[in-house]
Amino acid sequence: MSLCEDSKFFNENLYIKIDKLISPEICNELIEKYEQFSFDNSIEVTSKKIIDECSDLISTKEINSILSKYFKSNYKIFWSSFDVVKSNALEDNYSTLWHLDGGSPKTLKLFIYLNPVSIHGGNTLIIDEYRTKVLRNADALPIEHKKRKLDLSSTLEKLKLDTITISYNYEAGCALLFSPLLLAHRCLPPKNNQKRYTICFTIVSAN
Repeated sequence: MSLCEDSKFFNENLYIKIDKLISPEICNELIEKYEQFSFDNSIEVTSKKIIDECSDLISTKEINSILSKYFKSNYKIFWSSFDVVKSNALEDNYSTLWHLDGGSPKTLKLFIYLNPVSIHGGNTLIIDEYRTKVLRNADALPIEHKKRKLDLSSTLEKLKLDTITISYNYEAGCALLFSPLLLAHRCLPPKNNQKRYTICFTIVSAN
């Protein structure tokens, strides 16, 4: 798609896959840096260095075009994190359950996948805005972590809605830009002995 088509698609759907945002070689380097943290270079310090390095790589024409037309103003990175999801994520990671984030409705998230979904299996599933609204009105997307659901299929069926979720096959360096406050989403736990490495940028209006 062209830049104009990308922006139009995003504004209509509030999600888009961005291919080849970072090269696979750089992704591998970032993962290796994370895994090689030491006592003198803690995991927190290492994560921040990786995020800072990645921040310089994401200011592309495609992203700038989409964000500028969406916010209709300047924008900024409000929060960033280097996230590693392990195969036992269901035990303590509430993002593996269906939910909406809190905050300003215009907030966006950019997930950059550092390793391929085809290997780790820890994909991000999304439900479109219309069905999310219906689910929210039916109290099916509670804020409380302990009340979140792993599967919304039966709820969607009761509401006479399609049960199909939206997902992409992300290769290393691909990204997902979406509205986490308006689209229900969850992270699938990776396969046994696999990890999902992502860098997340939370983006808001600068005004």
